Amino acid sequence: MQGDEGDKGTATTLTPSWTSLAPSPSQEPTPTTTTPQTTWKVGYCTERMAAYRVKVGDKAEKRDWCTVKPFAPEGAHKTACMVARWPDGHTAPLANFLVMD
Repeated sequence: MQGDEGDKGTATTLTPSWTSLAPSPSQEPTPTTTTPQTTWKVGYCTERMAAYRVKVGDKAEKRDWCTVKPFAPEGAHKTACMVARWPDGHTAPLANFLVMD
């Protein structure tokens, strides 16, 4: 057949190499960064009878007051800390406010 004379190369079968399937460090996906959660200092004001939180590092130390009454965790002993829950779902134990108080 005409035109086949130039096709005299040898056929090679490619076998996959498992090491070549691993991505090189430059091809590895970079880990997704997550937004760090806000860290809070939490307290309880006996005058207002309400829990509050302050963002750590907030120079103005603006208090975010909890609008819900603190509660005792289910099955808590009388020496356990009461817990405050804010509308955004954040909960924190109140170290100076015990269930027996």
